Amino acid sequence: MARLFLNETGLSFARWRTQIRIRAAIGLPAGGATVDAVARAVGYRKTSTFISAFRRATGQTPGTYLYRP
Repeated sequence: MARLFLNETGLSFARWRTQIRIRAAIGLPAGGATVDAVARAVGYRKTSTFISAFRRATGQTPGTYLYRP
């Protein structure tokens, strides 16, 4: 199953899932929500793990990317 997923998407399941979570976080309206609240909304238990994944995907921290004026 893992090889089929990789062949079809070009990504491992874990990488694909991370990309989906980050895209969902970017799509959430900032509206005063904390980074912790956004992390939990997209399925991360630890905010630090979300911040690391977000930084790897976008090159910026969520606070910088999501809450820029």
